[in-house]
Amino acid sequence: MIDQEIKDHWKDMGLHFGYPDCCIEAFVTGVNKCDTAGKYKLQYTGYVPCKTCNETFTEEQMVENIEINRGEEEPFHKSILRANNFKETIGYD
Repeated sequence: MIDQEIKDHWKDMGLHFGYPDCCIEAFVTGVNKCDTAGKYKLQYTGYVPCKTCNETFTEEQMVENIEINRGEEEPFHKSILRANNFKETIGYD
């Protein structure tokens, strides 16, 4: 079992990076383990959307929301570029 200190750290990091509260909560509680078993939007960016966000919003809407709330200096779209390069490297569709 993951201790509370680690969960609190994950929550703080999620907020810092601008991720929605619902997605942070789903990640911290482990709900996403089954909800995102396959492909999900913005995969390999460090962001794991909750099931509702993944099914409701487009990638563009997700990025816009994250950018608005982001405390990190590097814009989120740069994470997407790195993820796309990684996917190309491993041959991921």
